[in-house]
Amino acid sequence: MFKASFPKAGFFAQVDEGVTAIAFALAVLPVMLVVGAAIDYNRVVGQRVVLQSTADAVALTLAERMQPTSTGASLSAPAANSLSAAASNSSASLSGRRQSTPAPTRSAFH
Repeated sequence: MFKASFPKAGFFAQVDEGVTAIAFALAVLPVMLVVGAAIDYNRVVGQRVVLQSTADAVALTLAERMQPTSTGASLSAPAANSLSAAASNSSASLSGRRQSTPAPTRSAFH
């Protein structure tokens, strides 16, 4: 029945030229998907590191300025300043530009 419907089908079953090209064409899509997923994952992890560094910088700034009599109101201005400075650095890092900044001083711990 099949051979009667497609008389040249037997010819295509015997020819093995171009099998590599077909296999390559079928394998390209999954490989490209895996590479794309790896690139996306790498960018997400990089952004997470930058955001965690920003949060750590703000926490260290607040820890350095905290006194036994500190209130939330007295720490909000240093927190906002530290966050805006760290955020400007983070946006540069997230966009791929590197911006050098001096390391924060830790005079309270010395």
